[in-house]
Amino acid sequence: MDSNKPPNGQNASGGDPRSLEQREIDRRRDDLLAAALGDDTRKGSRGTQLAGIGLQFVVAVLICLYIGMWADKRLGTGPWLLLVGMMTGAGIGFYAMWQAMASENKRNSKDMNT
Repeated sequence: MDSNKPPNGQNASGGDPRSLEQREIDRRRDDLLAAALGDDTRKGSRGTQLAGIGLQFVVAVLICLYIGMWADKRLGTGPWLLLVGMMTGAGIGFYAMWQAMASENKRNSKDMNT
């Protein structure tokens, strides 16, 4: 073994023996492979994103539904404010889903162009 070379193929500074350019190429290769396999853990899994959007929709509907129920009891208007609350919650939930899909679409088209 050569006494001038450090063990494990490291250079004298203790870093990676590959050039900076080679490390960048390797990083890009790994990113492209992960994206092609659908295994891009930095952005979160697709199932987690869909569950979050679904949960957001349900929470919006339930909050507006309960506000409608509370207003109906307070004002004695029957089921009308409950129905208005349910429809308002559904509208808010659909709007939030639309925004999430639009931002994801924009991000995907931006990734495709770079």
